[in-house]
Amino acid sequence: MRRKRTRPTVPPRENALVFALLLNVLWLAFALGGVRLWGELTALLIALATLFLLPEWKTGEIHGASKPLFRLLKLPLFWLGFGLILVFYIQSWNLGWEWRIREGRPVLAAVDPSVSWLPAGIVAPLEDSNPFRMMIFYITPWLACCCAWVGLSTRRSVNRLVNGLAAVGVLFGGLALYQHFKGKDLILGLFPTVPTKVNADIPFWGTLINENHAAFFLIIATGLCLGLFLTGWHRDLRLFKHRGGSWLLYLGMALMTTFSVLMAQARGAIGFVALLWFIFIVILSVFFVWRFGLKGLAFPGVFAAIAIAIVITFIVNPDVYERQEKEWIRTFNTVENPQLEARYYMMQIAADMIADKPWYGHGAGSWRYTHLPYLKNYPEFKTEQVRWLPNPFTGKNERRKVTLWYENAHVDLMEYVVEWGIIGCLFPVMAGLWLLYRGIRAHSGWDMGTLTMLMTVLVVFLGALAEFHFRIPLVLLVWCLLFTLTIKTAELNTHR
Repeated sequence: MRRKRTRPTVPPRENALVFALLLNVLWLAFALGGVRLWGELTALLIALATLFLLPEWKTGEIHGASKPLFRLLKLPLFWLGFGLILVFYIQSWNLGWEWRIREGRPVLAAVDPSVSWLPAGIVAPLEDSNPFRMMIFYITPWLACCCAWVGLSTRRSVNRLVNGLAAVGVLFGGLALYQHFKGKDLILGLFPTVPTKVNADIPFWGTLINENHAAFFLIIATGLCLGLFLTGWHRDLRLFKHRGGSWLLYLGMALMTTFSVLMAQARGAIGFVALLWFIFIVILSVFFVWRFGLKGLAFPGVFAAIAIAIVITFIVNPDVYERQEKEWIRTFNTVENPQLEARYYMMQIAADMIADKPWYGHGAGSWRYTHLPYLKNYPEFKTEQVRWLPNPFTGKNERRKVTLWYENAHVDLMEYVVEWGIIGCLFPVMAGLWLLYRGIRAHSGWDMGTLTMLMTVLVVFLGALAEFHFRIPLVLLVWCLLFTLTIKTAELNTHR
């Protein structure tokens, strides 16, 4: 009788590393997504602490495994991230912009940098945005992903981290729904929302001030749950198990997080979560056809019938179509939707800035200042509004003209090129390509679940073409971890 092969135990060091990574995600979720400097600094300290968990412990290590610190020094992901941080450091002292006083007001003017063939940046307060603030922002996901890649060597430790990320997302969605239906006016009962959103229908969502950012975090959680559902189902089919089925819980969690996305009423996020579910249905349909033949077409046939029924509803009842048409115009017409108008002009300004300095960019964290000279090229875009603001001396409200201040371009991928230039953007692009290369090499380790997680990474990335959720440390950290852990899982599956 053949002896049953036992699985290696998870080293205590890897369990500690999983705990530290999840602690960082939980902290950022508590700290308003990390949008405040105190939240980013604490997340940076936790990320630095994970480095001390890489050296091998005296007990519990897997015999014959290479040392994590040596793997870290050989990891391309580590050196590509280091290159990006080095670009930020150069931009912090090689200044291409300076403040000058004109008519008693500070004005930003372009100057020749000290070293013309190096990237240039801008001097600005750390509390607002500058290259050092960007270093703090991006070091956290960089170190987290590197530590997860070299520090986790067993499928169980990686699976615990993936399940932990899904659990955090589900708890976040549940908290958002609870606060919404209870009509809470304080985030977590502790933090006041921003004054401009006090009377909004949705002043915050979960622990994030912007409901759109929170919705994209919940899209990641939805993709994680869908992926874990399909991975568990695939595993039971492969092992011919006919009992259990706890993986069905993940499908219920995915439905709950999707509902939370819809209740956030963020149009961009709703479109991308619909895209994610469409991809999930396609993956599941291919599986059904592959396993059950023509009978498997019944599954996509159900969704096709629903789509046909919706079209027939529009034809039979023109009022429904007209209402949807008006909503479409209100959403995507720049006249009816001032937010879309602002985003349109921000994209035009970003394109002008890229054309002006395509290779080295304008400096990390410089958008909120350097876009102002280019804004003058669009006089038809009105950035002044009349508001009633309190006088600090009399306490009475006074009518004043207020200039809107755009802290970012609201389109992440364009803003990266604006600030970092093509040279700076090469580092994260090459890091992503390296991960995809490792994923292609581990093609035998992919299943429906890991493919769904990778598609979630793609959907959230595509969202950055029209949204700015990567400006939230919580969303960026979880997205980077999901990308890294998906490829890591595929590699570990090839050794089972």
